[in-house]
Amino acid sequence: LKKTIIFVTHDIQEALKLGTRIILLRDGLIEQQGNQDNLIFEPKTDYVKEFFGIKGFKATLDEKLMTKAYNRILNGEITMEDFCK
Repeated sequence: LKKTIIFVTHDIQEALKLGTRIILLRDGLIEQQGNQDNLIFEPKTDYVKEFFGIKGFKATLDEKLMTKAYNRILNGEITMEDFCK
């Protein structure tokens, strides 16, 4: 559609599933912005780390991601031990 849509939510999982670019606000100021991987795996502040933390990580463990990991293990690209680290 080539449209920009701003969607405001307090539901972390919803934001991670629907958003291609996520902006986390704290007291009306931008704490961090980026995609879900940036916010979960590269938090810039303790607030972002605590906000997304394990809830954000669990939200990324969807079926497509697990299928991709499974296929990488089957293809010998990674081992189960690598995946579980």
